[in-house]
Amino acid sequence: MMSNTKKTKIALLQCGFIRDMSHMSRMRSFIHNNSEFEIDVYLQTYNIIGVDEKFVRNRGGYLSSDRTDIEEINRICPIKNFQILDPIATEKKAKARNPTLINAICQFQNVFDAMQMIDTKQYDGVIRSRPDYFIKHMRLKNYDVEKILTSNLLLAKLKSGKILKKAEGHLKQRCLNFLLYDGFALGGVRNMEKYCDFINQEVFSLKRNGIFAELELTNYISNNLKLDVCNINDKDLLEPCIWRKLQG
Repeated sequence: MMSNTKKTKIALLQCGFIRDMSHMSRMRSFIHNNSEFEIDVYLQTYNIIGVDEKFVRNRGGYLSSDRTDIEEINRICPIKNFQILDPIATEKKAKARNPTLINAICQFQNVFDAMQMIDTKQYDGVIRSRPDYFIKHMRLKNYDVEKILTSNLLLAKLKSGKILKKAEGHLKQRCLNFLLYDGFALGGVRNMEKYCDFINQEVFSLKRNGIFAELELTNYISNNLKLDVCNINDKDLLEPCIWRKLQG
């Protein structure tokens, strides 16, 4: 439990391709800029760095990218624990489950597996993020973190009203007032265990990748777990497509 004498302890769970080693420096900056909290990094990534495009669209570019060097990563940003995956084996396993949903299945299965690295009894909360998310400038103290970690709340990035309106035609009987990005969430340990367990739920009935995966995740968070969501300020978490242009 959180107390007045100890820092709130948070596990930062980073899942996905690193894509660029400068992202590890930004991760270190995030920890430095949030020194009011005790943050441990748990990294689950692949044995290759990867590139900006999706793996299934640019297989050759990925496979020829630099190999992941965990010692170099540790020099840039200390890691509490890590998992290194083989992208081909991960894709093959997902393809056997559903050949049209490789991206979504890989992502949510990996998030669940990565969560198992964390001894949750040691932490007050968990952040699920990605190495390629621009979180360098996020200041957690600007949010009511104690309330988020001790209630049915998640701190997450919400898609714009325009995108939500586009998705409305696919909602059917669901009642959603928001649409989550599936790459970042902060919550109390129990809520994040449930969040990361999405792939094992009966509601995991994805029809397609992309926005449909996020629709299903949002439905699970809102209607099954009954969690409310606090939106992250746009300046605190830029969309990947934006920060890749900024490269700052």
